Amino acid sequence: MSFVGAAKANQTEELLDVPLSKYECLYKNSKGNKIFGYGIKHQFCGTEYTTVITYNEGTYKLQKSPYETNKSRIIDSLEEFRKRLESSKGKERNRSSVEHDLAGIILKKYSSIIKYEIIDALEGKKKPQLKFWIDEENEKKCERTFGKNILFTDKHKWQTKEIVKTYSSKNLVEDDFKLLNDHLLVPTCLFLQDRYIITRMKTLEFMCFWL
Repeated sequence: MSFVGAAKANQTEELLDVPLSKYECLYKNSKGNKIFGYGIKHQFCGTEYTTVITYNEGTYKLQKSPYETNKSRIIDSLEEFRKRLESSKGKERNRSSVEHDLAGIILKKYSSIIKYEIIDALEGKKKPQLKFWIDEENEKKCERTFGKNILFTDKHKWQTKEIVKTYSSKNLVEDDFKLLNDHLLVPTCLFLQDRYIITRMKTLEFMCFWL
């Protein structure tokens, strides 16, 4: 039994560093977007698989736009909050209350990108002060995932295009955790080795369907 799976991008960061200039145009999808791919051998859970890094410019734009919108909204909210803390008006604040408000402003998935520092209130002041900034290195790591997908399979004789179209044809990206045409979608790392299924849920999470 063979499979085609998709790994989480944040668990294979080194593959995201491959420059787009090395990708080849494979085909256009139904929306007219060019699908690019780069084939390579890579190990998952100690086993080597035929791996393809894909790039879809249409998906990139769909991910980039809301990212920038949300980031801008968070920065504006932080700036407004910082000014309120600098103001002598209002009630006394402590570090804990400031942290509570910050948790409500900074979306969880942005917490590694938008960093902050709470400065204890100066003598005579009743509020801590706030500094915040963008972690550029983490932001670049995040942006490298936009539009990309990392596929892998044990079908070593398949061409790159065949691997990508096989995975995409089942709409697994849009319809996660769905049974399609008797192919079982698996939300954890399951491998077939000598007819035994080895479950490694904590090692690597991915989605795949059996062929």
